[in-house]
Amino acid sequence: MTARGGAGFGRIVAGIVVLVSGSLLAWLLRYGTAVVLPGFQADFGADPAALGALAAAYFWPYAAMQPFAGLQSDFWGPRRTFAFWLAVAGLGTLLFALAPSYPLALIGRALGGAGVGIVLVVAFSLLARWFGDRHFGTIAGLFAATGPIGGLLAAHPLAALAEAFGWRTAFVIVAGWLLLTALAAVLTLPGPADRRVGVSMGEAFHGLVRAARVRNLWPCAAHAFVALGILSAMQGLWTLPFLGTAYSLSPAAATDVLQAWSIGLLVALPAWGYVADRLLRSDKRAMLASVALHVLPWLWLAMAPSALPMDALFPLFLYLALMNGCWMPAYALVNRSAPPEVRGSALGLMNLAFFLGAACFQQFSGLLIGQFSTDPATAPLDAYRWLFAAFVGALIVSALALTRARDRRDGSD
Repeated sequence: MTARGGAGFGRIVAGIVVLVSGSLLAWLLRYGTAVVLPGFQADFGADPAALGALAAAYFWPYAAMQPFAGLQSDFWGPRRTFAFWLAVAGLGTLLFALAPSYPLALIGRALGGAGVGIVLVVAFSLLARWFGDRHFGTIAGLFAATGPIGGLLAAHPLAALAEAFGWRTAFVIVAGWLLLTALAAVLTLPGPADRRVGVSMGEAFHGLVRAARVRNLWPCAAHAFVALGILSAMQGLWTLPFLGTAYSLSPAAATDVLQAWSIGLLVALPAWGYVADRLLRSDKRAMLASVALHVLPWLWLAMAPSALPMDALFPLFLYLALMNGCWMPAYALVNRSAPPEVRGSALGLMNLAFFLGAACFQQFSGLLIGQFSTDPATAPLDAYRWLFAAFVGALIVSALALTRARDRRDGSD
């Protein structure tokens, strides 16, 4: 069997395994901090603001990589781009694990975020090369759904490793996995699709400017900014402390609830694409529906954060993840709206919006919780009331922005 790009079936399968490994690791690094916060706090005496900065240190460089990841893949080829940056992530994670001080841990975390920041763009470019435009949406949705499995790995296996051997040993193992994946990329991934292709820096900048003018980019970017921002703040930082404060859950019991985020996303990422394509036949309507259904539980939690029965906690966070994960329609609407020659740049800017949201929400939430307590474990319920109220306000703003989008499939403006 030969793919469109000329690669044999075995080579494609090996390449997909490497890409999936990179996706798992990107999510594992993204949310692994949530389960090692007590050990990290004990080693460095970090307050909520410092913990928020630590979590956000992954997302700032990750976001910064997005506009340029596609250009690097075009110039260097997927093999060198993926292998080089995964090696950077591995070395950065090793630095994080062995850091004797908070500033060095912050640098290691940032290198990890920068390194895995190219995974999605390189993966999407290779999937398009191997499977063509006709099957790209389905294949891309399935690939994106592998990421939340990395969140599940963070919730249980990584937590178990950290409990048994300490958080530092757990992240040394993650660093080794990253370096092995980089080596595997050298052996399996292809080079540039066309070695004659190249653009000047001026042409690349002009393409980014044109992409930034795509009408639907900014409404979809607002949706992306808020959606991943809320998810990252809760899955990456505050689910465990909130459940401990509001419901007196042990760390182990709270970790069981934490995995609801990953399970929900695993279903939501491909499911919302199906809803937009087959049921609502509108990306805009799908996103508006997800926001409307997403905002109500946060409003309830802002008013009565500790009023739920214990048995409702896992279903609640599962529901929140399902409503949050309406991401593929945003990509699809921008992809259709952009001229073919700047679609890659437009999707890179969409990724930038997603991960800027993650960084900003984690930083902001740490500062907000820090106004009430220097220890996340003792933050009062009022801190979380204000946090959840901020989520409600952000979702309302994103819904207003989406009303400005135009979806030609349903004729909306």
